[in-house]
Amino acid sequence: MSSSSSCSRLLCGNRELDLSRAQIMGILNVTPDSFSDGGRFNQRDAALRHVEQMVADGAALIDVGGESTRPGAVPVPVEQELERVVPMVEAIASQFDVVISVDTSSPEVMTASAAAGAGLINDVRALEREGALEAARATGLPVCLMHRQGEPDSMQLAPRYASVLDEVNAYLQARVEVCEGAGIARERLVLDPGFGFGKSLEHNLQLFARLSDLRPQGLPVLVGVSRKSMIGQVLDRPVDQRLYGSLALAALAVDAGAGIIRVHDVAATRDVVCYGASGASGPAVTTFIIRVSPWKNAILEPMAFVGVSVMRRLRLSSCSSLVGLLGLLFGITVPVESLSARTHGSPAICSSRRWRQGCRRRVPRFSCLAHAYPCDCLFDAYLYG
Repeated sequence: MSSSSSCSRLLCGNRELDLSRAQIMGILNVTPDSFSDGGRFNQRDAALRHVEQMVADGAALIDVGGESTRPGAVPVPVEQELERVVPMVEAIASQFDVVISVDTSSPEVMTASAAAGAGLINDVRALEREGALEAARATGLPVCLMHRQGEPDSMQLAPRYASVLDEVNAYLQARVEVCEGAGIARERLVLDPGFGFGKSLEHNLQLFARLSDLRPQGLPVLVGVSRKSMIGQVLDRPVDQRLYGSLALAALAVDAGAGIIRVHDVAATRDVVCYGASGASGPAVTTFIIRVSPWKNAILEPMAFVGVSVMRRLRLSSCSSLVGLLGLLFGITVPVESLSARTHGSPAICSSRRWRQGCRRRVPRFSCLAHAYPCDCLFDAYLYG
């Protein structure tokens, strides 16, 4: 997933988005049934206050959705989607200097939203719905094409792939070719691998570990994993306790080259994205509070190699940094014996009986002192970069 100079800037209506660095897309669901915040912002005043806060926190885009696409969701009538979305787009466009994205598959909503001030079409069905291709072309707006397997009401029942990366790449390549054939210029296209849309936990993690291999290359990539079940399944956390997992995935996605990160928690994500972009170097002390849960080697081991890239990007020289980063996401002790990172200093010190044996077995000597307190859920690691 490499960015080309021709795709480093995305013209979104009357605004231009600089994708030479990762941009944050704040989520605004004006629905009663979205998986994370359904019903919280389906009133105009509450929604606009939320938009104001997200823009102040650093969101470059606001993604407005009037139809839930969570697993098990059923479609809403297009008239109802129009009533939810278009007035909100008009209000945001008149009050805030921000790119407005519309999360829709309906051609009628695309057309009306573009006229109301939207700057991006974000379609989970990749313009497959009848009339969507023509409507998107007529708006002149950029389009995010997402991969999915099945429809929201049934997509998570039994997803299957021979190779999830190959099939996602083949689908996205085909949709790009269809769009170009219909007159939508390549420089107007953004790709989304569709985490959680017709994919099991194993599929999601395999795909995330190979995010830099997403095709076709040269197009911007949007990653949306904020608070999703892939985090909850690994960490055994409910939807309102998935912030740290979401942040760690955001850091990994940016390191893999993602241009847009779609999130619920804008301020915290901005801190992660800005720190990664700063190229911070030199001695650093970072404190993570991470969840302790079993390491799943067969599924998650590729993530360790992605984590090394993040460590290098942040110029943190010790394996303690890697342990902290992946621990923050998965609550694991990383098997760093196989990684080409410098290890030195003091061994890990673990006071919890449950983890003492595991730490001694799996973690070589590295520059950190880690104290695992005798409880089931917290591990406090003081990491010296």
